[in-house]
Amino acid sequence: MRQAGKRLQYLVRPMDDYVGTKFWRTTHSGNSSHFAGKGHIMSQVPSSAEPERPRVLLVEDDSAVRRSIQLILHARGYDVRAFSSGALALADPSALDAACLVTDYRMAGMSGLELLRGLRAVGWQRPAILITGDRSNHIEDMADGLFDEILEKPLLDRRLCAWVDRATGRA
Repeated sequence: MRQAGKRLQYLVRPMDDYVGTKFWRTTHSGNSSHFAGKGHIMSQVPSSAEPERPRVLLVEDDSAVRRSIQLILHARGYDVRAFSSGALALADPSALDAACLVTDYRMAGMSGLELLRGLRAVGWQRPAILITGDRSNHIEDMADGLFDEILEKPLLDRRLCAWVDRATGRA
């Protein structure tokens, strides 16, 4: 280990693998080390006590965009079910549990409009957000009344999160 003046470096060594794990913080100064104290690692909360995360149904055929949105929403506290096509989303029975839909407009096989119509046909009546790289009057006319919001790509993270928060009742 390099000595850099009188600086101390800290290492954390876990002692146990159970809730309320204690750890020892050891300081190193050159080749000698000594006990510096003990503390507690944050307790793990049993999964049954965790607050329920609102589920978002995300359908986007571009894998990079889908993964990006999934990570953003997951970090924001949502349970995100992500699919590469509308057909895959409709085939998943858990899709009907979603508090909100975020879907691309133009996808191979089934558009975001067709997906939402399919969900509405089986009784899903939650808020929906359409994302598109081609916001035209044609799309707005077709989506009018079906979607709560139409967002243009490239997406602004804060705008997407604000609309998902509104749609799921978190705002």
